[in-house]
Amino acid sequence: MKTSEVIDQWLPNQQLEIIEKLGSNEELQLKYLTDFINEREEDIREKMFSTGKSTSPETEDYKYFLRLHIKLLAKYDCKRIIIKDYYPIDCLDDVKDDNVIIREARAYLHKRCGDIKNSLNIFLSLIEEISYEDIKHEFLYAENVRKILINFI
Repeated sequence: MKTSEVIDQWLPNQQLEIIEKLGSNEELQLKYLTDFINEREEDIREKMFSTGKSTSPETEDYKYFLRLHIKLLAKYDCKRIIIKDYYPIDCLDDVKDDNVIIREARAYLHKRCGDIKNSLNIFLSLIEEISYEDIKHEFLYAENVRKILINFI
């Protein structure tokens, strides 16, 4: 039985309070949120896509959890940030970091909103930052891997 299932069984409707209490240890909070979101992904997706003008308290909690999850990932494990199609459009609003991963996520969110111009501008700025040396290194690395594989086969 998973932790969030135990909490649901013994402390029903108290996930929000538990997640907030874990805030004194943000890394533990991130771990719990990651597990919680993974375990309930289908339910979260369904609730996030079925929201009309009025939203349920559960949907609001899910939005809060997703925003907090992205904020904590940006702080502790940026490489794991994946903005899925059900994440709130404003999920990066509290993230101050502006590294490549965050900017790519922002570009995706702009695209999702239909703001293609800003999305393309962000992606183009990311491409402009790639140095000639980086490109040369990648081509040489790929060529070396190809040679190794050919010799191996």
